[in-house]
This record gives sequence, C-alpha cells and structure tokens, in this order.
Amino acid sequence: MPPGTLLASPTDDAPHEALPAAGVFGKGVLVDASVLEDCVGELLEPESSLLLGASPRRRQEIATGRKLARRLLERLGFPAYALLRDADRVPLWPEQIVGSISHKEDRCVVAVAPRGRWGGIGVDLERDAAVKPGLERMICLPSEQRWIEAEGPAEVGRRCRAVFSAKEAVYKAWFPRVREVWAFRDVEVEIDLESNAFRARLPPSAPQRESGGRIRRCDGWIVSGVELPAVR
Repeated sequence: MPPGTLLASPTDDAPHEALPAAGVFGKGVLVDASVLEDCVGELLEPESSLLLGASPRRRQEIATGRKLARRLLERLGFPAYALLRDADRVPLWPEQIVGSISHKEDRCVVAVAPRGRWGGIGVDLERDAAVKPGLERMICLPSEQRWIEAEGPAEVGRRCRAVFSAKEAVYKAWFPRVREVWAFRDVEVEIDLESNAFRARLPPSAPQRESGGRIRRCDGWIVSGVELPAVR
C-alpha cells in the first residue's frame, strides 16, 4: 500500500476509496492508519494501565492504536472512550461496536464498524516481503502450498506472507466470538489476487464452515480484512 495512502486519515467527506485499506472493507467500515507516534501522553487515564511492563516500541503501538481508535469511535458517537482489553488481550470495544487493530514495523491500522450490521471485524497489516524459508511448511496446508509455488520459487515467500496475512485477519475476526486458539493449519484459505479476495475454510468447531475476506498487495504492503455478518 502506498505510504501516502496508508497514512491518510479519513474525514467526514473523504470517500471510502481514499481510506488506507481501500477495497479491503465494504462501505460502512471505518478505517484509519498512521505511522507509530510517541503519543503516550494522549492516552486516557484508564488506558495507562496497558503500558505496564511494555517496551518503548510496544508503548508506541498501544498509544497509536488507541489514538486512531478514538478518532474513529468519535465518528460513531463514542467520544473519549477508553479502549481497554480483556483477559485474552482482546480490545474491549463499546458494546455496539466491533473492531480490530494491527501493527507492523512502524505502521498501525484500525478498523471499526457498528455491531448491528457486522458481527466481527479482522484486519491484518504486513510487509509484502518473503517469509523466512521453511515457514511455509508451518503456515500452509497442501492446497495452499500448491498455490504459493504456482508462480515459481521467487514468489513462494511473498505468497506465503499473503496466506499468513489472510489467516491472521480471519483469526482476529473470529476469536472474540469463539474464544478458541486456531493454529495456522486449522484454517485453509484460497486466495484470488486478481479479485483481491479470499475464502477461508474454518475448523469444524466454528459456527459456520466458511468465511470470506479481501486482500490487497500494493507498494510494499499487504492488508487483509474480514467482515463477519451480524449475529441474529
């Protein structure tokens, strides 16, 4: 994703296509992103407890994620909301909101949406770079292995990173609901880079068999997103 686009901040009159994850989420999902900032001083008082024992880099991740989340939550009618986390380290969004936060290197991206329309959101941000050789055997199932090898040895590592990112977004969308730890090989994804979409087959214990998502690779970044339907 181009740095200028990735760092763009949404405004009330900004088109959805101009958001940092353009094409990854549907209309109505709000997304914001930035470089990591030294903005610990902007945390709300209850959020300061999240910094205990955190490294300087982790403190920046926590603070930047909360700053972006607060900006989006204000647009949805939740000003000055302190975003804490539960015992599983899942962000405690307002009851009427679903959301997700992802960090990679010096960047952070946040996506939020009304719970009445969605039952969960998962976002993952990765560098569009090859994984370490051999990691594909830990991440990929046989069908995925065939896909990452289809473009030749030079693309194996990058395609494996795309599989990794899609699975991360699936997990982040579903975990707050199912509270089960899924290994990478518990989820099988089928990615279509031409349409920027993927399908994920979920473990037997999941409430449904499949889940869809979108993925973009652009100018050195991968962004994957999953929107779950509202629970009726």
